[in-house]
Amino acid sequence: MTTQLLMKTAGKIFPVMIIILMFTCFQMPAQGAREGEKEILSTREFKRVYSDHFRNVAEALRFSVVSVETRFTRDVRDGDGNIRTIYEEGNYGSGFIFDREGHVITDLRNVLQFPSGFMSPLSPRQKGAQIGNYIKVTLYNRDSFEADFVGIDGSTGLAVLKLKRANPDELQPVVFGPVDDIEVGEPVMILNYNYIAKNLLGGAFGVVAALRGQYASLDQSESEFMMINFPKIGGNDGGIIIDVYGRVLAMVSSYTPYRETSELHYGIPVDIISKVCNSLIDKGVYHRPFYGFTLLELNESLKLQEDIDFDEGLYVAYVEPDSPAEDAGLIKGDVIYMWDGEILEDVSTIMNTFEKKKIGAVVEIEFFHRDFNVWDSVTSEYTLEVKETDEEDELERARERARKYL
Repeated sequence: MTTQLLMKTAGKIFPVMIIILMFTCFQMPAQGAREGEKEILSTREFKRVYSDHFRNVAEALRFSVVSVETRFTRDVRDGDGNIRTIYEEGNYGSGFIFDREGHVITDLRNVLQFPSGFMSPLSPRQKGAQIGNYIKVTLYNRDSFEADFVGIDGSTGLAVLKLKRANPDELQPVVFGPVDDIEVGEPVMILNYNYIAKNLLGGAFGVVAALRGQYASLDQSESEFMMINFPKIGGNDGGIIIDVYGRVLAMVSSYTPYRETSELHYGIPVDIISKVCNSLIDKGVYHRPFYGFTLLELNESLKLQEDIDFDEGLYVAYVEPDSPAEDAGLIKGDVIYMWDGEILEDVSTIMNTFEKKKIGAVVEIEFFHRDFNVWDSVTSEYTLEVKETDEEDELERARERARKYL
């Protein structure tokens, strides 16, 4: 009796258990699939919101970015022996509106033509860099303006133009962002024009790869560039690099020291742009302090040769006559130990001083001077002065920069 009762009970319970198990087995994968779909949808939503945000930012800045076309003249002799001037197809690149007075900032490569052999040893008979004879700037709405050349800075590669007959009310200058807040890995967007899609504004995403890298090969103080990872296309030199708020952080530079890379490029930060370009607008040239000396780092060979028994400091290999270095009492063979309160380990300490201090500022230096084979400590004052430059000097500086880096 008991056995029959158990069998009847089991017969009733077993089908119910099977149904429950079947429901559970089929339900778990279905629930997991829905969770996976939620993650996919969430990712798509983030990408959509992210891309829509940058798209809106780009939309707001479209009238601030311009294309720059330059042509150069050349004299040719026709069949009758007469000389006539023709315009040759020139350079093409990007730029941006700096102010409502019509000033446009671009890369010097967009407005200069270098000697054809600048990548090889230069011939003394070759002419230097030539400024474009005709410069056209085109806005997003296809309005084109002829532009006057204002000035260039050969060290940074910055060039300033000014639009002719432009209505200030129709110009939309960019807004510069705070450079000190930039961090490595920060997402950025690049807005520019290029050779492939002329007069069509394009964009690319990238990240900040490195900040303020210093390269002793660049001239004097303007040596600090921002490294950005983004795809580079011919013509985007002079484009703008913006943050997620639409503020300009840097300008795309033609400076490319590593020619084998295709994704690592350089931007000129806006603090340098502001300082240099305001001076170009006001004076036509950017005056920078010059060293007046050539320095070498102390190595074992130099220390043995010059009988130097200390490790810190920089060796003075040359002093330019009538320079701030000579006025400070430095001579060949001295070792500068301290500069503006900091012990010198490399030239970057001096470069930072030239970057941050104004012309006319006085820097206290301490150096060792050897007199009768005895190293004496000397404290002196070094005054930051300028070497007068003109347009030809900047053209040659730009030509040398192009020969090395472009």
